[in-house]
Amino acid sequence: MKSPACLIPIVSLIASAISVQAVTHAVLPGASIQAKINIAVAGDIVAIFGGTYYEDITINKAIRLVEVSGQQVTLTGNVTFSGVSDCPPFDGFTVGSANRGITVTNTTGLVMRNLDARAASGVSSNGTTAFKITDSQISNLTSSGASTEVAKTSFTGGINHTAGALNVTSVTVAGNFDTQSAALKTVAFRTIVSGDCNWRSKKNWFGYSEARTFIFTDQNQAKVVLVGNKIDRQGGEANGIYCNVSNSSFLICNNRIVRVGYNYESDGENGIDLRGGGNKAVIANNYCQLQYYGRNDYGPRGDGIYVRDFTQATIINNVIVGAKHGISAPFGALAQNNLYWASPWNLREANGVIAEGTLYTDPLFVENEAPTLQPTSPCVNGGTPDPRYNDRDGSRNDIGPSGGAWFDPDGWTTENPVVIPFDLSADMVLEGVDTEVILSEGQAVSAP
Repeated sequence: MKSPACLIPIVSLIASAISVQAVTHAVLPGASIQAKINIAVAGDIVAIFGGTYYEDITINKAIRLVEVSGQQVTLTGNVTFSGVSDCPPFDGFTVGSANRGITVTNTTGLVMRNLDARAASGVSSNGTTAFKITDSQISNLTSSGASTEVAKTSFTGGINHTAGALNVTSVTVAGNFDTQSAALKTVAFRTIVSGDCNWRSKKNWFGYSEARTFIFTDQNQAKVVLVGNKIDRQGGEANGIYCNVSNSSFLICNNRIVRVGYNYESDGENGIDLRGGGNKAVIANNYCQLQYYGRNDYGPRGDGIYVRDFTQATIINNVIVGAKHGISAPFGALAQNNLYWASPWNLREANGVIAEGTLYTDPLFVENEAPTLQPTSPCVNGGTPDPRYNDRDGSRNDIGPSGGAWFDPDGWTTENPVVIPFDLSADMVLEGVDTEVILSEGQAVSAP
């Protein structure tokens, strides 16, 4: 008896379903991982037994490499992900050796986590790659893909962002954090950089983080936000924050720039040093601490805030300690309600700027360290009376890094602090931003 014709498609579908079930390919010590990758198809698993594997491997299909449960696998060769869409995660391996590392090209969806790649040359991405690294230890990162996210990861070397967008959160960087002029957007939140930040990205946001110095150069029409950071020069002879760009927008607020060192031979190591034509800047509620060493007969050279050739500069509510000039800026710059302290050279202004409401007194920080103010501090409600710059509780601006509408005192501890968008113009505060989110004590926006 012949089977009914209608059953033939059903039998075919069942056979097809069985044929596409994921297959697990086991790799024993001494065997080739790449050989199993080559015979695997999308959806398969390559399970690797514990041991050290010395070959280069390339993953070019949506398969997953896993360690056999309870065993540790070390991959000393190059690991390459190439042309994979919706790539499965890469999890738990020890990777790399001298001149060997991880490369991700034209791959999307990949999540690298729990990796120990300290011995590798680094992780690099390029092309249309969009991937994430989390909970890992890496030597270096070169990010040239479309989008890279890094979270809860430490780097024994540095980061170099050359193209696309890069977003890092809760990251430590032992070396420098550099970006290049082809980079579209660089965001760092709750990140500690032991070295210098040399940034040239089109959009730059660095918040509630730490670095040794911040340098912006070789860019045009950039947007920069620096909020709530600690820049510690450690007595080194260089500016705390330095820029030399053009036609760009800066918001530098609520930062602590400390231990900027200079001596009689120095040519102006300043707390904040901004140069370039066509730029606009708001410099508000920062703390700039300079320390002079050398021969007093030559006098100091470092300024708290130095601005040159800017189209517009608003310099308000800053505390400047130990500098030659509190503010050096051209005539027409707005300088209001700043406080100068602890300089034997009689802090004043230079280069034409006319200051209003300057205080010359001890700011009275708790335990002599910014940003917390003593209740009797002259900084309390001592800032500009302009209501646009009120503290988040609606009171008049407090001079120094704890004041103003932009600062979130929980920025270092919460996952959702006040975040300032790039498209906020230089003379605006948060009111009226389209993506505004109302908090219990002020405004915020969803993302920079």
